[in-house]
Amino acid sequence: MAPLHAVAEIRYATAPVDGTTIVDARSQADCLQGSLPGARCLPSSSLVGGDGQLIGAKALLWRLGTLGLSGAEQVLVVGEDATDRDMVGAVLYLAGMPKVSVLLRPVSRLVAEAPGQVPGAVRSAVFSAPMRDKQLVFARDVREALRAEEAAPVVVDGRPEQAYWAGHLPGGQPLPLDTLRRSLGQAVPAVLPPREPIIAYGAGPRDGLALFTLLAATGSDVRVYAGGWRDWTRSGRH
Repeated sequence: MAPLHAVAEIRYATAPVDGTTIVDARSQADCLQGSLPGARCLPSSSLVGGDGQLIGAKALLWRLGTLGLSGAEQVLVVGEDATDRDMVGAVLYLAGMPKVSVLLRPVSRLVAEAPGQVPGAVRSAVFSAPMRDKQLVFARDVREALRAEEAAPVVVDGRPEQAYWAGHLPGGQPLPLDTLRRSLGQAVPAVLPPREPIIAYGAGPRDGLALFTLLAATGSDVRVYAGGWRDWTRSGRH
């Protein structure tokens, strides 16, 4: 099974078995109010800096270490907002976790079945998994990839189509996040890009990383430009 994939359903009573560590992507307040047994709270907002971009590698590894994650765990990411949940899944995968699953069912429904559970205690650890940083690309990497004469990647834009038509990366193709998410129930999602490799991006890290999760869950050869359209336009590249 791929190291990053989606899970349609789990039974509440069996959620914490088989050594899986549960990570709750909801807000800190919602997570602390009640989550699955032993869950660690990792709000998607804590992974984005004041500039709206993904936090740096050192800050990320420190943040994961404060949750008691060493990088050797298999994790199940749960949440309420699908994009927040999928973003956290992508970050954990890129950080080097050996297996990352995302639960497609809203976690509040599971919590309601057995309320009163509190998240696991926060504790420090040294996060030492090797990052999958080759799957995280920057503007210069995108430009170089697009200039390649052979095996040029397909660039896909996860924003709504209205935003795409207002401006997009050179050669970018629209693949709205919600459209791809709805197609995942099909045996072979009909909306997948026609070829690989793929570079995924969105407005910024939140939707771009979520798009990366959904594409990676299909087994696609995909990298992510987490800075997205905001970073591209900020640097005057449009």
